[in-house]
Amino acid sequence: RKAIRSRPITGKVYYLPDPNFIGNSMIHHQNRKLGFFKHPVLVVGMENEVEANFYSLTKEPPNAIRELRMCLRIGEHPTDKGAGVLALASGSDVMNTTTWVNLEQRFSIEWYNLDAWLADVRVQLNELDLKLWSRINELEADQNRYLYKPLPRDMAKVVPGSIVMMLNDASKSSTLGAPVLILENWFPKFLYLRVKEINENIYFNPNAKKRNCIRREMCLQIRKEEGEGHDGTPRLVTTPESPETREPS
Repeated sequence: RKAIRSRPITGKVYYLPDPNFIGNSMIHHQNRKLGFFKHPVLVVGMENEVEANFYSLTKEPPNAIRELRMCLRIGEHPTDKGAGVLALASGSDVMNTTTWVNLEQRFSIEWYNLDAWLADVRVQLNELDLKLWSRINELEADQNRYLYKPLPRDMAKVVPGSIVMMLNDASKSSTLGAPVLILENWFPKFLYLRVKEINENIYFNPNAKKRNCIRREMCLQIRKEEGEGHDGTPRLVTTPESPETREPS
C-alpha cells in the first residue's frame, strides 16, 4: 500500500485499496462488491476530521448513468474544458485514460484508508461548485437521486409497470434497496417482482458468483427495444421516455 499520511486534498484523485487491507473501514457498509475496490476515486470534501467523501471513477459509465447524465468527465489535458468536463487544476498531471466521475452515489471513508494515486491529478475547485454540485442538485430536483437516498413519494399513485426501489433491511444487507417491478397496486399492499442483473445469474452467466438464482425459464428480459428475449421468451419493453436499466436485467 501507499497509504496517505495526511488529510486528502479536495478535488484530488486517490486510490481505493484492496478491501483486505482495510477490513475495518466504514466503506464495507456502503459497498461490498470486489470490483468497487482497487480503483481511483475523486475526493470532494471532508465530512469531519476523519471521514472523506468521494465519488468512484470509471473508464466507461454504465448506460443508464450516461443517459441520465449522472457522470462528468475529468479533463484529459490542461485546456480540456466544457459543460460536462471537470477542468484540471494548474500544474495537475493527467489520467492515463479517459476517466469519468460516476455521480450515482457519494461514499465516505476514513481518510487514512485511502492510498496515493499513480499521478498528482487535481481538478479545479470552482469546477466542483459550478459543475459537480450543481449537477447533483439538478438530479435531486429531478428525483433521480433514489440511489442516494429514498425520496418521499405517494405510493398510492404508483402505476403498475413502474420500477421502484424497495428498501432493504439494514441489518441484513449492505445496500440501501433493490429494484422491483410493480404488478398490482392495492395500497398499502403491492404485488411485485424483483428485478435482477442478468450477469449475476449463474443460469445466464456461468461465471456468476451467486449459486441460488432463478432459472432461465422463470425470467423475462427488460429492454428498450422490442424483440425476442432468451430461449424464445418475450421481452418486457420499457416506455420510450424510460432510461435503460443500469445493467442488463
